[in-house]
Amino acid sequence: MAKKAATSVLGRHKILLAAFGVLLSLILLELGMRIGAQAILYAQGLKNMIAAQRQGACRILCLGESTTALGGADAYPAQLEQILNSSGSGKKFTVLNAGIVAARTQTIVSQLEGRLDKYRPDMVIVMMGINDGYDRNIPYVNGRGLRRRLRDFIMSLKTVKLARSINMSIRAPSVKTTDCGKYASEDKAYFEQALLYRHQGKFIEAAELFRKALSFNPMNDMVYLELGCTYIFQGDYAAAQKILQEGMALSPGNDSMYYWFGVLCMEQGKHLSAEEFFSKAARINPLNDRAYGGLGTLYGSLNRKDDSRISYDMADKARLDYYNPSTRNNFLRIKKITGDRGIKLICAQYPMHSVESLKRIFAGDDGNIVFVDNGRIFKEAVGKEGYPAYFTDMFAGDFGHCTARGNRLLAQNIADTILIIKK
Repeated sequence: MAKKAATSVLGRHKILLAAFGVLLSLILLELGMRIGAQAILYAQGLKNMIAAQRQGACRILCLGESTTALGGADAYPAQLEQILNSSGSGKKFTVLNAGIVAARTQTIVSQLEGRLDKYRPDMVIVMMGINDGYDRNIPYVNGRGLRRRLRDFIMSLKTVKLARSINMSIRAPSVKTTDCGKYASEDKAYFEQALLYRHQGKFIEAAELFRKALSFNPMNDMVYLELGCTYIFQGDYAAAQKILQEGMALSPGNDSMYYWFGVLCMEQGKHLSAEEFFSKAARINPLNDRAYGGLGTLYGSLNRKDDSRISYDMADKARLDYYNPSTRNNFLRIKKITGDRGIKLICAQYPMHSVESLKRIFAGDDGNIVFVDNGRIFKEAVGKEGYPAYFTDMFAGDFGHCTARGNRLLAQNIADTILIIKK
């Protein structure tokens, strides 16, 4: 009996020891990933600090996510500095790239005051919001002050969100929805590191980590989605089709899954299928401006100009009629922080997007802001020379990460605005 009890105690000790080993490994992995991410930010910060120490230059701080951060010497902030300094204005400019890959507006704003203290810019350019998504978008209402705050409060209630969800289901009665906003603790570290690898162009490493995340939590539809996107970026269309189809079977209410399957079809020249899946994404979620944008891009490539214009207009309307409260609040926070310090704020709209939706965020209270309209010039350029000349992908539907030429157009348009301000 005593021997059996001792064996039982020993077995429990082995289990505890094994569990401790697994826990320690996970902690070390998490620390390693965080240190790696901080190293990247440190290197960028060091480069910006050296640039900020140049004497006599007008310092410009660029805020945003991957559309700002990526590209190296071809990124729009780097090209912006070159354009400004070769403009013959007689002024010197230093442009600091503070873009953060995959960042939401909350992250960008949380680091703003520290960056202002560190670099002391004369001007801030912000182009952000695409990563906040549209799942929490609410309708714009007329009026300001108490009425808008009351509307925001009402729309934040869970019962109201439930009612909106039911309404969405009525629009697509055959669709079931899945809560995909929460990740199991085991797969979160792999998932986040995989996203970072992918934005760095390390697709093989990203795909491996997404697969590991999936092994921990095979019910996480977001992993299927992001792994499918990674395969698309790699050009492995067969693998992308397989994983996205599995994701759609798991979560038939995930409109983003259908959008990306439309992207996959378009990449393969399957135009009818692309149209079908973009349209289905829009039916499931009428706020999915990327789906309308995808249709606009598709029709543009087929020279169906009227259909393209109508789809782009629908995308603009979705952005104009609805807003993400987090995005708006963080734009307003940037306005207040820069305004309190007397720093000129430039709000640049994304390529292909109407600047009116960006202006509406401020409800007319935009005294310290200069807006840059990148929608019109990009639509004209894409209409003449085609989408691939200016974008490497279409992650946002009607725009994506810019080519060197696209970033040049973006930088030139922003530079023209700055040179007018600085006269």
